[in-house]
Amino acid sequence: LEITMKGDEMHNHGEIGWLATRVLIIGICLFVFQMIFALLTGSLSLLSDTVHVGGDTLALLIVILAQGVAYLTDRLNGTAKDDMYHNVELIATVVNGLVLIVAGIYLSVEAISRLNDPPIVSSLILIPGIIGITVNLLMFRMLSRKAHHMTVRSAAAHVFLDSIASAGVIIA
Repeated sequence: LEITMKGDEMHNHGEIGWLATRVLIIGICLFVFQMIFALLTGSLSLLSDTVHVGGDTLALLIVILAQGVAYLTDRLNGTAKDDMYHNVELIATVVNGLVLIVAGIYLSVEAISRLNDPPIVSSLILIPGIIGITVNLLMFRMLSRKAHHMTVRSAAAHVFLDSIASAGVIIA
């Protein structure tokens, strides 16, 4: 998949940073809300979704950092600025992927440990599950507007997968 970008699209770092900041604030609010419910209910599926939201916020922080670095490298002359920006984007995307892998391993170990003695979980988890899927789809929609940037696309993937995790909370 090759994406071509016009000069203004590629170097609109302030707009992308501001978008990621707005989505980050929404994500932090969702994380706190879901963490409270996860701790109150003892639900592993809700904890899983909450950890995923934490990964989303980390992904968004990386987008903001990458856009800040890109803004600074725009001040350089020549192709070095494009190379530096693309390197930062690549590193940010790899870090986002690693966060997903680590979270998946942790949650898998926790789920296996609960197989022998599954806890009783309150039906209250439906509330954050429904709110979670709604908020994640809103965040995904916001990020999709600038998905031609690799770091934004990576963060949007995080958020979209979190929507699926929220659906899992509702089903569980």
